[in-house]
Amino acid sequence: MGKIVILKTGTTFLELRRRYGDFERWVIQSSGVSEKEFKVIDVRQNHILPRFNGIRAVIVTGSHAMVTEESGWMKQTASFLQQARERSVPVLGICFGHQLLALAFGGEAGDNLKGDEFGAVKVTLTNEGGKNVLFRGRPSEFLAFMSHRQTIFNLPPGAINLAVTNMDKHAAFFLPPSIWGVQFHPEFNDRIMSYYLKKYYNIPASAVANYLSPSNDKLNLIEHFLQTTSDYQLK
Repeated sequence: MGKIVILKTGTTFLELRRRYGDFERWVIQSSGVSEKEFKVIDVRQNHILPRFNGIRAVIVTGSHAMVTEESGWMKQTASFLQQARERSVPVLGICFGHQLLALAFGGEAGDNLKGDEFGAVKVTLTNEGGKNVLFRGRPSEFLAFMSHRQTIFNLPPGAINLAVTNMDKHAAFFLPPSIWGVQFHPEFNDRIMSYYLKKYYNIPASAVANYLSPSNDKLNLIEHFLQTTSDYQLK
């Protein structure tokens, strides 16, 4: 079985990185898979992306960058993701990765006019979302950690909307045959979310608990994604 490629599209705050590692570390820790099964590529610095021989799946991380910057590395990564779809390689995009996937395949994204969405947010599956393999067997409503300013305005042609929130009409989507995007952060835990609430959103320490939830549903979404797509036949 091939490697799971993590496309690293950004880095977190220095202090948080020193304590708990960076975005790719959180993904690996949430995967239920040994670290040796992963290959991490910082797409901001690598000019040559790998060939698809030996790639089992691709996960695109979150980022502090904005997809509307349209940097050269974003365009190169979008091209790689287009090739992944042509070969039916399973891809999961997280937050920034979710938006980058939408743009790569003809969707539209930009600043959410409703403002920033952050903390533990109620996500509601659409009818199609409840049937999709990524959420099959999961509750129709669940809490997930959000931290984003931009959003998808229009999904790519052929994409299926899987979930919504009060502030975001595209909280998850599926683009056949093998592309998934989620606006929320399945790799976040309470410590990570708490840091973002205080550092990025200026929430007082005394109020942070109001944006978390001890009953937050544990979807194990990254692990589930890897398990349910492990038998995909690559073209």
